[in-house]
Amino acid sequence: MAPYGSWASPISAAAASVAGRTVEGLAVAGDGRLVWVEKRPEQGGASVLVREAAEPGGGAVDMTPEGFAVRTLAQEYGGGSGAFAVQGDTVVFSNYSDQRLYKQTIGGGTSPLPVTPDYAGSTVRYADGVFDPHFCRYVTIMEGGPTDEARGILDLNVQYWTSRGWALVDVNYGGSSGSHKFEAYYTDNLVGNKQAYFERSPINFVDKFTCPLILFHGLKDTVVSPEQTTKIYKAIKEKGLPVALVEFEGEAHGFRMLILLGVDLLEQAENIKFTMEQEMVFFARLVGKFNVADDITPIKIENFD
Repeated sequence: MAPYGSWASPISAAAASVAGRTVEGLAVAGDGRLVWVEKRPEQGGASVLVREAAEPGGGAVDMTPEGFAVRTLAQEYGGGSGAFAVQGDTVVFSNYSDQRLYKQTIGGGTSPLPVTPDYAGSTVRYADGVFDPHFCRYVTIMEGGPTDEARGILDLNVQYWTSRGWALVDVNYGGSSGSHKFEAYYTDNLVGNKQAYFERSPINFVDKFTCPLILFHGLKDTVVSPEQTTKIYKAIKEKGLPVALVEFEGEAHGFRMLILLGVDLLEQAENIKFTMEQEMVFFARLVGKFNVADDITPIKIENFD
C-alpha cells in the first residue's frame, strides 16, 4: 500500500483553484429576476454582478463590464455580499479598484456611472447600502466582516489534500475575518503587554526554529508586510534550516484581483494552483519523505537542494 499523502487523486490543484468560484449576496430586480455576485478565481479573481436568465434553462447574464469588479474593502477580505443593492432596474455597487459607488441600469447596456467622489484611492469605503424609497436616497455604511468558521461542506481545496491521504484540520477562527481594524486590538486581552508580544514573536527566537519552512507572500500585501516574511526567510536560511520563499508580484493579502492591480494576464487561479502544488511537494520531500503521485516540478529549497 502506498504511504499516506502519496495517493493519486482526480482532484488536481488546477481543479481546486477554479473551484473557488463563489456566489455572494442576492437581490431581486424589478422584473423579478435574481441578481448576485460571482467571485471567479479563474478570471483573475473577478467579482461580477450576474442576472438570472430570462427563460427557464437559459444562461445567466453578466452585468459588470470589463474594468469593474463588485467588491468592497469595508470588509477587508473583499466582501461581495454587502457591495451592491438593487431597486427596480437600478443597481448601485462598490467598485474594487477605487472603492467608489457606481450606479448602473440593469439590462440597459449602459456603462456604470460614479455617484461618489473620487478620493484618489480606497480611503473611503462603502458597504451594506440600501435604497430608501421614502426620501428617494441611497443609504450606505462602513462595517467589518463576519466571523469566520470551519464549514462542513464539500470544498475541493480540502479534498485536494484528503483525497491523497493527507490529514487536514480546519479550525473555527474566533475573530473577525473581515475587518483588520477590529482585529487590531482584540488580541491585547489574549496576549497581554508589549513584553508578551515580544516573547511570542517567532522572529525574536530564530535560534529555536527546528523545522523546515516554506513561505508564500504577495508583494502588494498592505496588511502583513512582505518585509516580515523576507526577514524570517533570511534568518532561517542563515541558521541552515531548509527554507523556501515564493513572492507573488501583484498579489495582495490573500489571492486578490491581479488584473485590477496592474498585472496583466496573470491569473489568480494559477497562483493558487502553484501554491497548493508546492506546499504538497515541500511537505512530502522534507516531512513525509515520499514522492507524490502528481507530476510537479519542485522549487529550489535552500539548505536542502
